[in-house]
Amino acid sequence: MSEKLSARIYLPVSRHNWGFTGRPAEGRETIRYGFRFDPRMAFNPSVRSVIAMSYYFERDYATAAAETARLIADRPEHPWAYRWHAAALGQLGRFDEARAALDKAIGAAPDAFRLMVEQRVPWMGQSVHDHMLEGLRKAGWRGTGEIQP
Repeated sequence: MSEKLSARIYLPVSRHNWGFTGRPAEGRETIRYGFRFDPRMAFNPSVRSVIAMSYYFERDYATAAAETARLIADRPEHPWAYRWHAAALGQLGRFDEARAALDKAIGAAPDAFRLMVEQRVPWMGQSVHDHMLEGLRKAGWRGTGEIQP
């Protein structure tokens, strides 16, 4: 197997590890192992989002918030990080920051936000989806696309 092909396998494999089996640390390490084959993966915003999500699902909300804040600073056009940033801040009880992040998450890509919160994507287990929604609700999400005042 070529190194580039091998590297491209690590993201789906890591999603499986944390998304379906509940082993986020293992998934994160699988991604980092993939950096050996393709160091550019470390700068890919989707890959960085998955790493941040892995911390969220370990309930390490402070690290998840820090990872998503760095990603937002580096790649403000990438919408995934905003949703996870809002959820992590909501879980931390940093409600004013969480509401601001939620507003940005909705504003950055409203259709994508609605899709990800109102429907569970196939690769995300129900308990994982519920955990994400819990954080978003704490950030002010009420299922309507608007922040409740």
